[in-house]
Amino acid sequence: MEEQIESATLRKRIVTIPPLLMEACAVEVGWQSVSIDEPEVRAIVEHLPKGASHFSSISNSNRGIRVTRDEFGGLIGLCCMNRVKAR
Repeated sequence: MEEQIESATLRKRIVTIPPLLMEACAVEVGWQSVSIDEPEVRAIVEHLPKGASHFSSISNSNRGIRVTRDEFGGLIGLCCMNRVKAR
């Protein structure tokens, strides 16, 4: 079997792959960061429970807004990208 593989493939070689630019953390496709200071975002923040990571979202006729708490309790504001383009 090894002879079959050797005859069907190229010789062994060593290659170096240059550094690649990659995301440091995973994100959900279709959402863009927005400022926590925007009025629509602040309105959601008022209703978020204190403490552990929690997810809340709200939609109106123009935008889909999402606010989440990260593992450290910090706030992250997101806006649905297809609605961002329509603005």
